Amino acid sequence: VNQLERFVTLINPAGPIDIIGMNRIEGIGEEVVVRMQSGGIKGFNCSETGHGGVIETDSTIHLSLNSGLDLVIRFPGPGPTDHEYPDDGCSTECGLVCEERD
Repeated sequence: VNQLERFVTLINPAGPIDIIGMNRIEGIGEEVVVRMQSGGIKGFNCSETGHGGVIETDSTIHLSLNSGLDLVIRFPGPGPTDHEYPDDGCSTECGLVCEERD
């Protein structure tokens, strides 16, 4: 999870890598279909891995993995700056919230 840029990177054992965020949705080794929905929400489906979901305008990612696991990743408040977290962008508690949904 990249807190500063507000995206997640999914590294799949089969090879494809997916980068999912409001400003960047792409697949390395697979096609990712992106569709715009009402209100600026972006939907996406990864062709080979079967991952999919939506990204809300506040950068909240709703991610369904092909294993059946559903995740909601929220980035509350403004993203950290290098000044606030000089070591790695998240050396103290970031406020990142990741939930597993059944």
